[in-house]
Amino acid sequence: MYSDSNVALIGTHTHAGVGGYLNNLLPQFTSIGFVRQAFDAIVDGTLHAISEAHSSMAIGTLSIGNTTVYEGGINRSPSAYLQNPPDERARYDGDVDHEMSLIRFEDNQGKILGFLSFFAVHGTSLYNVGL
Repeated sequence: MYSDSNVALIGTHTHAGVGGYLNNLLPQFTSIGFVRQAFDAIVDGTLHAISEAHSSMAIGTLSIGNTTVYEGGINRSPSAYLQNPPDERARYDGDVDHEMSLIRFEDNQGKILGFLSFFAVHGTSLYNVGL
C-alpha cells in the first residue's frame, strides 16, 4: 500500500532534542557518541506515528490557506544574506521568508482533525524576537 511513490517522510534537526542519533561530529560531543536507545526511540516513534495514522484514516476534506507572518523569526546571519547577488535579494521583501501555508484536515461532519503548517524558521532564530 505504501511506497516511495506515495509517502514522504520529512526530517529536520532540532536544538532541543536528544543527542546521539546523528553521524556528525559536533552533535555527538554532548552524547559522547552514538546512543542506540535515542536512535531506536526516534525510529520506533516514527513507525508508531505511521501506524496510528493508517489505523485512523477516514474520509474527510483538506483545505489550504496562506498568510504572511512578520516578526515570526529573524535571520541568523544578515551579513551572509547580503552576500547574495543584488538581483537575487531584490526578489524578496526581506532577509527571511514571511510566507506561511497551512493545511487543515476535517472529517465529514466538519470537525477539525488537525493542521499541518509550513513556515520556514530556524529554532535558534527566535531569540529576542519582539523584545
